[in-house]
Amino acid sequence: MSQIDKEKLKTALATLYDEPSGSYLSGHFISLVQNSRSAAFWPNVDPSLTWNPHQAAKRLLLIHTDLLNIATVSIRLIMQQLWRGNECKPRIGDELWRFFASADIDFFFSKYRSIFDNIAQLINTISKESLPSSFNDLIKKAKSGSLSLDLEYVHLILKCDWFETIKKIRDSIEHQAAETNVDYSRDRVLFVVSSLDSGYTQLPGKGLIDMPELRDGSFSNFELFAGIYVGYLIWFLEGLSSLVNEDLQFTLSSTDNSYHPGFSIIRTWIQCAMKI
Repeated sequence: MSQIDKEKLKTALATLYDEPSGSYLSGHFISLVQNSRSAAFWPNVDPSLTWNPHQAAKRLLLIHTDLLNIATVSIRLIMQQLWRGNECKPRIGDELWRFFASADIDFFFSKYRSIFDNIAQLINTISKESLPSSFNDLIKKAKSGSLSLDLEYVHLILKCDWFETIKKIRDSIEHQAAETNVDYSRDRVLFVVSSLDSGYTQLPGKGLIDMPELRDGSFSNFELFAGIYVGYLIWFLEGLSSLVNEDLQFTLSSTDNSYHPGFSIIRTWIQCAMKI
């Protein structure tokens, strides 16, 4: 995926708010999280239900928690940048910054990927069919035309054309010894994820971020990268949650909000990505 889908980013921005009371996420997904919690604690669960309220609530809780983890990483990266200033006490040096930021970016990819497997298991929970528990397997079945789901779900899953990029980077870090490095820049969070080269004399190998729009020398701009991909994630969660709320006959609430200061950072990053 090389072209930025700004319509998806626009949808994501409409769910993110920065107000004096705090920064928060609102919309179909947060409403579904709250509705599922209520359903899990119904005093008398209808035995005719074809889905398990407790499992649905659990999967949504895990997705929401990992989204908050991504928000935490986002604000922590900015705070760590500020802590490098000469006037800051305590102050972190450039080398410690690189260690911190590289670890945070690895964590970002791990949690982003984890969200999608919990999405697959959520869909499996509410479906009458037996479906893959891995989103990678789910999207493969969708592409082959063998996914036993309503067409609205299939079409939405097929629009996740960016998932393969995240999967490739996360798998390379976790399983193929890819290396994450961060630049010394104090103005931007610049990063590179490099594959392990086959020859010991050429380490690290090829960079895995193939987006010329984000290139800054031999590095890429993580703030823009995260703005794009977290924006896509929120867009997908909104679309999926709209379908699930309708199928489970939940009422959409406009008053359910999820507060986290990191949502302000994500909102800013998406806004910056919209200007590319």
